[in-house]
Order: sequence, then structure tokens, then C-alpha cells
Amino acid sequence: MQLVGRDTEAATDDDGQQAPEIQLPKRDLLIHIDWSAARRGYTLPGERCEIAGVGPVPVEVALDFDADPFIKAVIRDGTDIRTVVHYGRHIPAELMTALEARGRVCCVSGCSNDGYIEVDHALIDHAKGGPLALWNTQWLCKHHHRLKTANKLHIELPPSAPPPEPRPEPPAIIRRE
Repeated sequence: MQLVGRDTEAATDDDGQQAPEIQLPKRDLLIHIDWSAARRGYTLPGERCEIAGVGPVPVEVALDFDADPFIKAVIRDGTDIRTVVHYGRHIPAELMTALEARGRVCCVSGCSNDGYIEVDHALIDHAKGGPLALWNTQWLCKHHHRLKTANKLHIELPPSAPPPEPRPEPPAIIRRE
């Protein structure tokens, strides 16, 4: 029932005890769409707009997925791939390495959860234009991330967390002739 209902917090075992959280499989959708159909907004006979493994979908449905982090689109121009789009938030490898160097553990004081942790925008939320920068990211366990997203948790960041001061411009080189 937990998997079908996707209610991972309310699940209990046969004795009524809180069941361990189940990590749901990541489900990505891959959309194939012809460039001309995407520009026009609908398909003509012989054009393609479909979700891989599912089948044809209207172009407006395919283009409405732009906010879903699990959607990937392959836009074709004839037989050539024109572009590939990943609608989700991407953490660059260098930033992920720096975060892992900090230690993969929830940053909430007293929480030592190092499983089911997620990258969180610490100071400026992604929806408000928060950058993917080390000073603006932290690890949160799934539970604390949900609480923070619902504005039920406020995290005090350590003094070293605010953005760095802008670097001063290097002095101009003055040449004497």
C-alpha cells in the first residue's frame, strides 16, 4: 500500500509500528518530439510526439512538463537529434564533490541521518533564483527537507555559510616608461 499510495510517512507494519521508509525508484520520463511539431503546437501525420514506453501524447501535454524534474526530452529534426533537454535541477559534478567533501549527513543539529539525504538550497530558494553554489547548498535528510519546504523548519546556518564577499579587483599594472 505504501508504494501504491506513495504515502511514505504514514506507513505502518502489521503491529501498528512505524514501518521503515521505502526508497521509491526514480522514474524518469523520456519524451520524443519532432521540432516542427513542438514549434507548431501539434503533430501532423508522420510526426512524432510520444513518451517512450507509453505512446503518443499531445504536444501541449509534452510541453507542459517543463517544471517536472524527472522529464527528459529529445527534440528531433528529421532523423537528427536537434537538442536534448533535462527539465530537472542539475548539480554540477564539482559542486557535488565539494558537498560530499563536507560529509553526506543532514545539517540539522542533532540529526545524524546520512541516508536518504538531498541537496537543499540553504539561503536563497531555487524558486526565487537561488544559485547552485557551495555557499547556498547543504544536505538535508528527506524528512527535514519536507519540513523546510513546508515552512515548518527554520535552519540556522553556521557563520561560515553566507556568500563570500566579492573579490577585490586586482590592482592595475602601471607601467612606467
